[in-house]
Amino acid sequence: MPQQHVVDTAGKAENIGNSGRSWGIDFTQILRYDLSHKVGENPKFILKSGRMWEIPRRSGKACAAVDRSLTGEYHHSLDTKGRLIVPARFRDVLGSTFRIGVSLDNCLTVYTDAGWDAFYEKLMALPQNRPDARKLVRYFTAGTFDVELDRQGRILLPQKAREKASIDKDVVFIGYGDKAEIWSEEVYDEYMSTDSREEAGRIASSLQDENFMI
Repeated sequence: MPQQHVVDTAGKAENIGNSGRSWGIDFTQILRYDLSHKVGENPKFILKSGRMWEIPRRSGKACAAVDRSLTGEYHHSLDTKGRLIVPARFRDVLGSTFRIGVSLDNCLTVYTDAGWDAFYEKLMALPQNRPDARKLVRYFTAGTFDVELDRQGRILLPQKAREKASIDKDVVFIGYGDKAEIWSEEVYDEYMSTDSREEAGRIASSLQDENFMI
Protein backbone atom coordinates (compact mmCIF):
# COMPACT_ATOMS: atom_id res chain seq x y z
CA MET A 1 0.00 0.00 0.00
CA PRO A 2 1.44 3.42 -0.87
CA GLN A 3 2.09 5.75 2.05
CA GLN A 4 -1.03 7.78 2.86
CA HIS A 5 -0.92 11.48 3.58
CA VAL A 6 -4.01 13.58 4.14
CA VAL A 7 -4.33 17.34 4.03
CA ASP A 8 -7.76 18.76 4.83
CA THR A 9 -7.94 22.40 3.74
CA ALA A 10 -11.59 22.93 2.83
CA GLY A 11 -13.42 19.82 3.90
CA LYS A 12 -11.73 17.80 1.15
CA ALA A 13 -9.05 15.19 1.71
CA GLU A 14 -6.20 15.03 -0.78
CA ASN A 15 -3.39 12.58 -1.56
CA ILE A 16 -5.02 9.68 0.23
CA GLY A 17 -3.29 6.92 -1.69
CA ASN A 18 -5.67 4.01 -2.08
CA SER A 19 -9.42 4.53 -2.10
CA GLY A 20 -10.82 5.60 1.26
CA ARG A 21 -13.66 3.19 0.75
CA SER A 22 -11.31 0.29 1.47
CA TRP A 23 -10.83 1.72 4.97
CA GLY A 24 -14.50 2.45 5.67
CA ILE A 25 -13.96 6.21 6.19
CA ASP A 26 -15.67 9.11 4.45
CA PHE A 27 -12.60 11.29 3.97
CA THR A 28 -14.74 14.38 3.33
CA GLN A 29 -15.62 14.22 7.05
CA ILE A 30 -12.02 14.46 8.24
CA LEU A 31 -11.45 17.44 10.52
CA ARG A 32 -7.82 16.80 11.31
CA TYR A 33 -5.01 14.43 10.39
CA ASP A 34 -2.72 13.64 13.31
CA LEU A 35 0.74 14.57 12.09
CA SER A 36 2.23 13.87 15.53
CA HIS A 37 2.37 10.09 15.19
CA LYS A 38 5.87 8.66 15.36
CA VAL A 39 7.65 6.59 12.74
CA GLY A 40 6.18 3.10 12.76
CA GLU A 41 2.93 4.17 14.43
CA ASN A 42 -0.41 4.07 12.68
CA PRO A 43 -1.72 7.42 11.37
CA LYS A 44 -4.86 8.74 13.04
CA PHE A 45 -7.72 10.93 11.87
CA ILE A 46 -10.16 13.06 13.85
CA LEU A 47 -13.52 13.35 12.10
CA LYS A 48 -15.90 16.30 12.26
CA SER A 49 -18.09 14.22 14.54
CA GLY A 50 -15.27 14.18 17.13
CA ARG A 51 -14.52 10.47 16.67
CA MET A 52 -10.95 9.31 16.16
CA TRP A 53 -9.98 6.59 13.69
CA GLU A 54 -6.69 4.81 13.17
CA ILE A 55 -5.43 3.34 9.89
CA PRO A 56 -3.55 0.06 10.54
CA ARG A 57 -0.58 -0.38 8.22
CA ARG A 58 -0.18 -3.84 6.75
CA SER A 59 2.34 -4.29 4.02
CA GLY A 60 0.71 -4.79 0.64
CA LYS A 61 -2.84 -4.93 1.99
CA ALA A 62 -5.66 -2.43 2.25
CA CYS A 63 -7.43 -2.82 5.57
CA ALA A 64 -10.31 -1.30 7.47
CA ALA A 65 -9.88 1.68 9.77
CA VAL A 66 -10.20 1.19 13.51
CA ASP A 67 -12.41 3.45 15.59
CA ARG A 68 -10.16 5.10 18.19
CA SER A 69 -12.75 7.32 19.84
CA LEU A 70 -12.97 7.31 23.63
CA THR A 71 -16.22 5.99 25.08
CA GLY A 72 -17.45 4.32 28.24
CA GLU A 73 -17.42 4.89 32.00
CA TYR A 74 -14.78 3.44 34.32
CA HIS A 75 -14.39 3.67 38.11
CA HIS A 76 -10.99 3.71 39.81
CA SER A 77 -9.38 5.03 43.00
CA LEU A 78 -6.27 7.09 43.74
CA ASP A 79 -3.62 5.42 45.83
CA THR A 80 -1.92 7.16 48.76
CA LYS A 81 0.66 8.76 46.43
CA GLY A 82 -1.94 10.28 44.12
CA ARG A 83 -1.47 7.70 41.37
CA LEU A 84 -4.39 6.61 39.26
CA ILE A 85 -4.88 3.63 36.95
CA VAL A 86 -5.93 4.65 33.44
CA PRO A 87 -8.48 2.26 31.86
CA ALA A 88 -6.82 -0.14 29.41
CA ARG A 89 -9.22 0.91 26.64
CA PHE A 90 -8.14 4.52 27.07
CA ARG A 91 -4.43 3.64 27.23
CA ASP A 92 -4.71 2.02 23.81
CA VAL A 93 -5.87 5.35 22.36
CA LEU A 94 -3.92 7.85 24.46
CA GLY A 95 -0.52 6.17 24.28
CA SER A 96 2.15 6.34 26.97
CA THR A 97 2.21 10.15 27.22
CA PHE A 98 -0.68 12.60 26.93
CA ARG A 99 -2.09 15.78 28.48
CA ILE A 100 -4.56 16.51 31.26
CA GLY A 101 -6.08 19.92 31.86
CA VAL A 102 -8.81 21.92 33.53
CA SER A 103 -12.34 21.95 32.17
CA LEU A 104 -15.31 24.28 32.11
CA ASP A 105 -17.04 21.67 34.26
CA ASN A 106 -15.86 20.45 37.66
CA CYS A 107 -13.58 17.77 36.21
CA LEU A 108 -10.29 17.29 34.36
CA THR A 109 -10.01 16.84 30.59
CA VAL A 110 -7.72 14.18 29.13
CA TYR A 111 -6.36 15.01 25.66
CA THR A 112 -4.61 12.95 23.05
CA ASP A 113 -1.68 14.80 21.50
CA ALA A 114 -3.74 15.50 18.39
CA GLY A 115 -6.74 16.55 20.46
CA TRP A 116 -4.72 19.06 22.48
CA ASP A 117 -3.05 20.43 19.34
CA ALA A 118 -6.46 21.05 17.74
CA PHE A 119 -7.78 22.73 20.89
CA TYR A 120 -4.60 24.82 21.27
CA GLU A 121 -4.99 26.10 17.72
CA LYS A 122 -8.51 27.27 18.60
CA LEU A 123 -7.19 29.08 21.67
CA MET A 124 -4.46 30.81 19.67
CA ALA A 125 -7.04 31.92 17.10
CA LEU A 126 -8.92 33.95 19.74
CA PRO A 127 -8.52 37.76 19.48
CA GLN A 128 -5.52 38.45 21.71
CA ASN A 129 -6.43 42.14 22.00
CA ARG A 130 -9.38 41.17 24.21
CA PRO A 131 -8.59 40.79 27.93
CA ASP A 132 -11.28 38.14 28.41
CA ALA A 133 -9.84 36.06 25.54
CA ARG A 134 -6.34 36.27 27.04
CA LYS A 135 -7.72 35.21 30.40
CA LEU A 136 -9.42 32.18 28.84
CA VAL A 137 -6.19 31.17 27.09
CA ARG A 138 -4.26 31.44 30.34
CA TYR A 139 -6.90 29.41 32.18
CA PHE A 140 -6.48 26.45 29.86
CA THR A 141 -2.75 26.62 29.09
CA ALA A 142 -1.70 27.14 32.72
CA GLY A 143 -4.05 24.38 33.83
CA THR A 144 -2.81 21.73 31.38
CA PHE A 145 0.11 19.40 32.09
CA ASP A 146 1.86 16.36 30.62
CA VAL A 147 1.55 12.91 32.17
CA GLU A 148 3.28 9.61 31.48
CA LEU A 149 2.09 6.10 32.21
CA ASP A 150 4.20 3.96 34.49
CA ARG A 151 4.64 0.23 33.99
CA GLN A 152 1.39 -0.47 35.86
CA GLY A 153 -0.61 1.83 33.58
CA ARG A 154 -0.87 4.56 36.21
CA ILE A 155 -0.47 8.34 36.06
CA LEU A 156 0.34 10.78 38.85
CA LEU A 157 -2.33 13.44 39.42
CA PRO A 158 -0.78 16.51 41.07
CA GLN A 159 -2.46 17.77 44.22
CA LYS A 160 -3.33 21.11 42.59
CA ALA A 161 -5.11 19.37 39.72
CA ARG A 162 -7.04 17.16 42.12
CA GLU A 163 -8.16 20.22 44.06
CA LYS A 164 -9.41 21.97 40.92
CA ALA A 165 -11.69 19.00 40.19
CA SER A 166 -12.64 18.27 43.82
CA ILE A 167 -11.01 14.84 43.51
CA ASP A 168 -10.26 13.06 46.78
CA LYS A 169 -10.00 9.30 46.21
CA ASP A 170 -12.68 7.67 44.05
CA VAL A 171 -12.83 8.84 40.44
CA VAL A 172 -14.78 8.17 37.26
CA PHE A 173 -13.23 8.15 33.78
CA ILE A 174 -15.70 9.25 31.09
CA GLY A 175 -15.14 8.82 27.36
CA TYR A 176 -15.88 12.02 25.44
CA GLY A 177 -15.16 11.31 21.78
CA ASP A 178 -11.60 12.43 20.96
CA LYS A 179 -10.89 13.13 24.64
CA ALA A 180 -11.83 11.85 28.09
CA GLU A 181 -12.76 13.31 31.46
CA ILE A 182 -11.74 12.51 35.04
CA TRP A 183 -14.41 13.26 37.66
CA SER A 184 -14.65 12.88 41.38
CA GLU A 185 -17.09 10.00 41.79
CA GLU A 186 -19.09 12.01 44.31
CA VAL A 187 -19.24 15.08 42.08
CA TYR A 188 -20.16 13.01 39.04
CA ASP A 189 -22.95 11.17 40.88
CA GLU A 190 -24.40 14.50 42.00
CA TYR A 191 -24.04 15.94 38.49
CA MET A 192 -25.92 12.97 37.03
CA SER A 193 -28.44 12.71 39.86
CA THR A 194 -31.31 13.99 37.74
CA ASP A 195 -32.94 11.73 35.17
CA SER A 196 -30.09 11.84 32.64
CA ARG A 197 -32.20 10.36 29.84
CA GLU A 198 -34.93 13.00 30.11
CA GLU A 199 -32.39 15.78 30.50
CA ALA A 200 -30.39 14.56 27.48
CA GLY A 201 -33.62 14.61 25.46
CA ARG A 202 -34.32 18.20 26.47
CA ILE A 203 -30.78 19.29 25.64
CA ALA A 204 -30.87 17.54 22.27
CA SER A 205 -34.14 19.29 21.43
CA SER A 206 -32.67 22.68 22.37
CA LEU A 207 -29.71 22.04 20.04
CA GLN A 208 -31.75 21.43 16.91
CA ASP A 209 -30.95 24.96 15.75
CA GLU A 210 -27.27 23.93 15.85
CA ASN A 211 -27.97 21.11 13.34
CA PHE A 212 -27.74 18.50 16.10
CA MET A 213 -30.10 15.65 15.41
CA ILE A 214 -30.31 12.16 16.96
